[in-house]
Amino acid sequence: LECYQACRPAASWDEKLRASLHIGVAAALREKKETKDALRQASLAIQLLPESAEALFQRGVLHYDQGDWQQSLRDFQDAKRLSHALPNLNAWLKRARHARSCDSGDTKRKNYYWVLDLLCDCELSDVKKRFRQLALTCHPDKIHSSSEAVVKSAEARFKAV
Repeated sequence: LECYQACRPAASWDEKLRASLHIGVAAALREKKETKDALRQASLAIQLLPESAEALFQRGVLHYDQGDWQQSLRDFQDAKRLSHALPNLNAWLKRARHARSCDSGDTKRKNYYWVLDLLCDCELSDVKKRFRQLALTCHPDKIHSSSEAVVKSAEARFKAV
């Protein structure tokens, strides 16, 4: 992240390079799970270079991470219109279409990656590991507290997972 920020002054004359730096910063912030800042960086890249399929793709992934399925799908479709060569774009389009179709009307699709504090493109082993960790901390049978409020809170967290 520091490397990208150190390069910014040198790139002040080249919009394409500045947009690339914003995309890189967005990716680095996403890995740190700072989604709002990453989304701002991806949007800045799109402002600098509106025809950047890579920036639209990155922003689509970030919207997907946040559970904004509709905006995510729009960004992926725009990225595909601009470039068919982006790796994994078709897989992400398929995921976004499915997520949006499950998120219709009164029933809001739950973003379990967000609940587990994971990125949406993590491995299955990461999901299993994180679920086990959360289950140990909030499973009602594992809570040995005399406070009814603590037990009810643990039950609610466990149901969310």
